[in-house]
Amino acid sequence: MARGENRIGRRGGRRLLAFAAGLALLPGMAAAQSPTTRPSGRGFVFGGGLGGGRLSFPGAGDRALALSPVVGQQSVGYGGTVDVRDAVVVAAGESVPEAALVVPFPESEGAAGLSMHAGYALNRRVAVLLQVGVASGVSAAGFSHATGAFVVRFWPASRLWLEAGPAFGDLGYGYEDSVVRSGAIKGSGFHGCAGVTLLRRARWSLDLEARYSSVGYDGLRVDTATFAIGASRRPL
Repeated sequence: MARGENRIGRRGGRRLLAFAAGLALLPGMAAAQSPTTRPSGRGFVFGGGLGGGRLSFPGAGDRALALSPVVGQQSVGYGGTVDVRDAVVVAAGESVPEAALVVPFPESEGAAGLSMHAGYALNRRVAVLLQVGVASGVSAAGFSHATGAFVVRFWPASRLWLEAGPAFGDLGYGYEDSVVRSGAIKGSGFHGCAGVTLLRRARWSLDLEARYSSVGYDGLRVDTATFAIGASRRPL
C-alpha cells in the first residue's frame, strides 16, 4: 500500500513540475508568436533627380518671345550676378520696336532636367510633396522652363510610385549672357510623374523616373517631358 502511494506521489510530482515548466515557458512562446510591430511609415521625405528630355511648344507656330534690353542684374550662386531682361509673348511677325530680340518658338528642343522634392509621408503608401523642377535647353541661347507643383505621391507597390498635382510655371530664355527676369512669364497647369525603384538601401532609394508637365501661358502651352535618375529618402 505504501509502495503504491509512493508511485502516485512521484507521478503527481512529475505532473506538477511539467505544469510549472509550461507556465514558465508561456511568456517566451507568446513573444515568439506575436508579430513584430511594423513601422508606421510616417515622416519627412526629400530627394532630387537629374536627367534629360524635351521642351515642346505645341500650337506655338504663330507666337514669338520678345526680349527687352537689359533692365538690371540678378544675383546668382557664389556671389555672382547675371543681366536680366523683361519678356512678353507676341504674335509671330509682329513689329516690336522696343525689343532687343524677337525669338520664334520652335516645335521642340532638347533639354537637361533637374528636380527636387520635399514633404511628408502620411503612411507607407501616401506622401504629400512640393515638387520643383527646371528643364533648360542645351544650346547657348535657348528656352528654359521652371515648374513647381503640389503633388500626392502614391506607392501601389513597394517598388512603384505615382504622383500628380497642380503646377505653376515660369518660362525663360537665355541670350548674350542674360536671362529673362524670373516671374516675367507665369502660367499654371499640371504635373505628373512615375518612378520605379532600382535599388533600395535602408531609408534611401535609387529610382528611374519619367516626368511630364503641361503649363499654359497667354496664348501658349509648354510641355516638358524628361527621364531622370533620382534619389529619395523616406521613412521605413
